[in-house]
Amino acid sequence: MKIKVLLLISLLAIASACKKGNAASGATGGDGCSDLDANSARMRCTNNNVEFCSSYSKYKWMETQKCPADKKCFISPDGKSGGCK
Repeated sequence: MKIKVLLLISLLAIASACKKGNAASGATGGDGCSDLDANSARMRCTNNNVEFCSSYSKYKWMETQKCPADKKCFISPDGKSGGCK
């Protein structure tokens, strides 16, 4: 029983430290990324360009593809993939 309690307390302390670490590192994202966890990502179209946001991009929108003038940027309904068509 004591081991389970110590394990639970340790896990809670680690989770709390991780949240504080993300906040301290500026992981706010601002416009649509701040709610993502470390294993999630989101995509969007801006000025006919595909943009990506995740922990990989430090919770900031990063352009991944420029669509040519004759194609239009699209994002899938789940927001996890996109491109030009």
